[in-house]
Amino acid sequence: ATAAKLKLSIPNCKLWSPDSPFLYDLVITIKENGNEIDQIRSYFGMRKISLGKDDKGILRLCLNNKPLFQFGPLDQGFWPDGIYTAPTDEALRYDIEMTRQLGFNMARKHVKIEPQRWYYWADKLGLLVWQDMPSGDKFIGGNDPDIQRSPESAAQFERELIAMVEGRFNHPCIVMWVPYNEGWGQWDTCRIVDLIKSHDPTRLVNNASGWTDRKCGDVNDVHSYPGPAVPKREEHRAVVLGEFGGLGLPIKGHTWQDERNWGYRSYKTSRELTDAYVALIRKLRPMTGDPGLSAAVYTQTTDCEIEVNGLMTYDRAIVKMDQAAITEANKSVYTPPAPRKAEAGKLVPPATPLVACDPYFSIWFPADRLTDEDTVHWTGRPHRLTGLIQIDDKFYRIMGASPAIIPPLTQKNLTVLPTRTLYTFEGNGVTVELTFMTAALPEDIDLLSRPVTYVTADVRASDGKEHKVLLYFDASAELTVNEPRQQVVYATETIGDLHALKIGSKDQPVLAKKGDDIRIDWGYLYMCSQTGPGTFHAIAPHGAWNDVLSCAAAGRSPGPFEIPTTPAAEEIVASLAFDLGQVSSQGVVRWFMLAYDDLYSIQYMKKNLRPYWRRNGWEAADLLRAAAKDYQTLSKRCAAFDDELMADLIRVGGANHAKLCALAYRQCFAAGKFVADDNGQPLQFCKENHSNGCIGTSDVFYPMSPQFLLFGPSLAKSFLVPFMNYAASPRWKFPFAPHDLGTYPHANGQVYGGGERTEQNQMPVEESGNLLILMAAVAQIEGNASFASLYWPQLEQWASYLKDKGFDPENQLCTDDFAGHLAHNVNLSAKAICGLGAFAKLCELRGETARAKEFSAIAKDFAQRWVREADDGDHFRLAFDKPGTWSQKYNLIWDRILGLNLFPSEVAQKEMAYYKKVQNRYGLPLDNRESYTKLDWITWTATLTQNRADFEALIDPVILFLNETPDRSPMTDWYQTKTARKVGFTARPVVGGVFAQMLYDKAIWQKYAGRDKTRASGWAPMPTPPLTKTILPTSEVEAATWHYTTSRPPQDWMKPEFDDSAWSKGPAGFGTEGTPGAHVRTRWNTQNIWLRREITLPETPLRSPMFRLHHDEDVEVYVNGVLAAAASGYTTDYEEIPLTPAGKAALRPGRNVIAVHCRQTGGGQYIDLGLVDVQ
Repeated sequence: ATAAKLKLSIPNCKLWSPDSPFLYDLVITIKENGNEIDQIRSYFGMRKISLGKDDKGILRLCLNNKPLFQFGPLDQGFWPDGIYTAPTDEALRYDIEMTRQLGFNMARKHVKIEPQRWYYWADKLGLLVWQDMPSGDKFIGGNDPDIQRSPESAAQFERELIAMVEGRFNHPCIVMWVPYNEGWGQWDTCRIVDLIKSHDPTRLVNNASGWTDRKCGDVNDVHSYPGPAVPKREEHRAVVLGEFGGLGLPIKGHTWQDERNWGYRSYKTSRELTDAYVALIRKLRPMTGDPGLSAAVYTQTTDCEIEVNGLMTYDRAIVKMDQAAITEANKSVYTPPAPRKAEAGKLVPPATPLVACDPYFSIWFPADRLTDEDTVHWTGRPHRLTGLIQIDDKFYRIMGASPAIIPPLTQKNLTVLPTRTLYTFEGNGVTVELTFMTAALPEDIDLLSRPVTYVTADVRASDGKEHKVLLYFDASAELTVNEPRQQVVYATETIGDLHALKIGSKDQPVLAKKGDDIRIDWGYLYMCSQTGPGTFHAIAPHGAWNDVLSCAAAGRSPGPFEIPTTPAAEEIVASLAFDLGQVSSQGVVRWFMLAYDDLYSIQYMKKNLRPYWRRNGWEAADLLRAAAKDYQTLSKRCAAFDDELMADLIRVGGANHAKLCALAYRQCFAAGKFVADDNGQPLQFCKENHSNGCIGTSDVFYPMSPQFLLFGPSLAKSFLVPFMNYAASPRWKFPFAPHDLGTYPHANGQVYGGGERTEQNQMPVEESGNLLILMAAVAQIEGNASFASLYWPQLEQWASYLKDKGFDPENQLCTDDFAGHLAHNVNLSAKAICGLGAFAKLCELRGETARAKEFSAIAKDFAQRWVREADDGDHFRLAFDKPGTWSQKYNLIWDRILGLNLFPSEVAQKEMAYYKKVQNRYGLPLDNRESYTKLDWITWTATLTQNRADFEALIDPVILFLNETPDRSPMTDWYQTKTARKVGFTARPVVGGVFAQMLYDKAIWQKYAGRDKTRASGWAPMPTPPLTKTILPTSEVEAATWHYTTSRPPQDWMKPEFDDSAWSKGPAGFGTEGTPGAHVRTRWNTQNIWLRREITLPETPLRSPMFRLHHDEDVEVYVNGVLAAAASGYTTDYEEIPLTPAGKAALRPGRNVIAVHCRQTGGGQYIDLGLVDVQ
């Protein structure tokens, strides 16, 4: 036999694609002497698969030289009767037909090679195929090297691989070979990629799907469950999501076994699963744009034995979700969302405040239309609020993206005002105005501190007819927990003429957690409305909206519903329905309240403090009664306040400035908490949202201060008092001001940098200057220095420090610590100079004339030197010793606001002229080192010349950024000025700085500050931490011996009866040297460690047992086999944490077993635990 290659020219060929799977018939005839002796018939398709760049320069998967997003299910090809063998050819076809009908254009054939007929149908029906190589042998993890195969194994693998490639070579549907999945059998990866390419140069090769990428092949493939996720874009490889999703739903009668089925996330109904799937695809779609995602694979086509995460059941009898809804969602991913574009005169926020009360009760909407997404906590986690309307016989969504099977009512307008967010919807002859009002009226901290948001629906006919209308709203129990699977309890309460639905976590770990990306899991959520005809309330299963509305339409109370006593938070909602009857053009108004009683809000020096609204003994019922009684009055007051403030903002800074301030207003207040001290006086603790979670941070309340200062001394003093009390305490031993008070919500002492231990990574000039300036600002409001005099020794000390160290700062951090250490910082020097001038002002107000003159002269001398030594021609430098550099000099604003008159006006004018030349599309960079900026500092810098044209020149790009950033989170203050991408920081209080322009207008400042009704004074001393008695010592004082292992133990490792005699023994603490605050006695440098030891407790019960714990990172602690505490993240020092109620109950006199598991992911690591009794 001889082999021959034939080339066939096909001019103007018709190309094969999923949309047009055109196949050419092929007939090859062999003739001898003119006679046909053999003939074979086949087919082929003409298509090209390649990598190519799109019009933005992003590398993509291309089909026929055009970018095409490839999206499909993971297809394992299992069958309930034949396992790997389909029952019929029609069955093979059916899977591919359904895949196409559901809106997919691809399938990843997962570790199975199908019979040729499957690929024929994929060719015929237009389904792209990624073909896996079945690969056995050993498994490796993400950080492991490739395995070493035996010669026999290696040879067999290559034979089978080449057979697969050559045997399926002619199918146009196959566009990618995948030799390895999740590390199984992975060896010699890049050579294997080259081997495949040598046998088939026409297709792409995915070197490893999962987590074992070797930087070769054509794509970087990651898995993320449930995801989605996208790898970082690359120059020479496309980025793809090789597996995600895996949402599970077992359907009785269609599973491989009746119980113990499994999915990455499990749901109870088709409707729930549909909503979850559509939400997942909504998250996926933006990734297909600038992030560069080129393909995604959803797990999976059908259920597969115990895996119930299929789009269809194992027997293919049922598509488990609403087919129309998921098909529409799937088809959306092939076109990325259009980039956000600013519309003239509008501000469409990246995220809109709905409920904005404090860092835990903070719900935002991250899209343009209130029905495009589900509502979220500011951290981005689901905190779902749902709103539906039934108009005659049709249902519409007015809030939230779920239920996906219900269409949205058309949104016509969005307006964000300081205390209110207003939406307008129209459709089916009806107009709906939906208002979210938080009565954040600043003159009265009583009102400002109330954790209540009113939701008002004003419904009227718009077509001259009458319409039967019902409204439905619900709030997920997710609002009450840190993680949606935590258990909750619930109740209904009648409070006078109010009906309240109450939900809270089962365990109620009050103030047990601290950190940044966490949500509250103590206290109680209330959904409350007035009782009366046509109003219906129910704690209901998530997704039971139709049952609630049906009952409301029938005039009867919803339910009863089958709900566990302690369900997972994600399983239930507080629901409310209003039957409005026949609605005409006269309209009908209904309202309800969302409120959160956190019981205790802040721990200040180990003392748990009540929220300010509770200071006179109020309980939740008192709050709700008062809030309901005040609704009408507060509605009018909020409207009047919004109108007046917006008018003043427009007059002072223009329309864009007013819109910016309106968006910032509630965000600023909601990033902190007002509590009462022992004398009932207000203390405010701000939180560093999405930076490091610190509480009461000086260089955070410094930029936020203009909003607080504008509205009066009580607000300004409220955040200064707890900080200054700490600075004045014996605990603070340094000659400069502290940085912070701890980690929110624990204000127990500084944690940043060297904390209370060392001067390492402190911000001495920054913080000292901040406090001197802010004290002078308070004095300016009041016309005296009485408040400053309470802390005069500290202010004197800090002024002396700035006198010695402030003009030419040493190498140190400033508030912009993300930019790193900088010596000779010119802007920091300006702060020090203003701080010295502020101190001189305070001295003058105190009657210390000589000292006032002394420090005024120092400040003026420094200012003159600053002008000379920072000069760089047409601008001033970033650092005194760095010519050719520049930075924003935002600290200069206080020279004019406080009337210090230290710097000539030409300084601001020269800087402003330069800024306008170097700013980018989305704003003025922070300095010449990077293109990122800080939004708050731009708004300060914009005020320097007090020229409206200059001000608007810097503010307008900020508005453009907010309108066009693709990052849909509450307003960030750190972003890229060229791309409008967020760098970091979310929902921080520093945006209160946008009110700085108002402080220049003395009449306006005096008007608002003069309305202060709280008149705070007479604060209590800083609490004295309680005494503790050591029960089990930590490594700080004693080398307690523990049994330990770094190999995963059996599941019952924490039980008292478990035999740990084979484990190693060593003294605590366990970790690596250099971990902050650690006392390492036994080295531990693996990913996990498990510890056990026995302790003997006395017969006398412990009064208030707590663990003394230092962990880096995630830790779980068990007492006698019962989970007694858990914490994520890391600490930098020891701290007391409470035991869970179950853990506390598990402690008993005599023998007890303490068991600890600590997990490490990166950086330093450490674990040590003791037990103390708080006296």
